[in-house]
Order: sequence, then structure tokens, then C-alpha cells
Amino acid sequence: MLPVELLTVMRECHLYTGVISYSAAISACEKGAEWLLPFELLKEVRQWDLKAEVMSCSAAISACEKGAEWLLPLKLLKEMRQLHLEPDVVSCSAAISACEQSTEWWLPFELLKGFRQCDL
Repeated sequence: MLPVELLTVMRECHLYTGVISYSAAISACEKGAEWLLPFELLKEVRQWDLKAEVMSCSAAISACEKGAEWLLPLKLLKEMRQLHLEPDVVSCSAAISACEQSTEWWLPFELLKGFRQCDL
């Protein structure tokens, strides 16, 4: 929860909280095994009209991987494409690893097929 508190304090002190600040907070959530918080932070990025980056999305997907959450990474990969952000190797690998945790054994194969169509 500390990354969110830090962003709040930064805003209260009228300090710039750009996409880099949010990406750092999302990455900290990943390391702290917070898998839902990065998605809340990505919502804030959109609310503040900041442009999400592949790095931010990849960190959120990686947090899900560590939290054994598999549905949110799939949703985020779809959103990335809608935002014209190309998933990179990190986001793709993390999504596959998150799916590995599920009982839906076929999901990683579907992801790989989709990545192949995108030349990843």
C-alpha cells in the first residue's frame, strides 16, 4: 500500500506524478506481491490522462503472475492492443506464467498462437 500512499503525498505536495511515477509504483506492487493494486493504479493513469506504457502494463501482468491470478493479465493484454501498445516479451511471458497457475491448461497455447500472429 506504500506506493499508493507515496503517490497521494506527491499529489498533495503538488509534485508531478507522471507515468514514470505510476510505473515505479506498479513495479513496487509487483515486488510486494500486491496483484490487484497495479490495476487500480493503471485506472488512475487513464483518469489523469497519462499515456500508459508497455513497461507499466508488463509490471501489472507480472504482479498477477506472482499472485497466481490469470484472468486479469488476459484482460490487460487485450486492453494493451486496444491502446495500440504492443505487448513485449516480458508481458507475454508473465501472462503465460500466470495462466500456468490456472486450471485452464489450454490458455497458454491460445496465448502463444495469438503472439505468433502478432510476430512476438
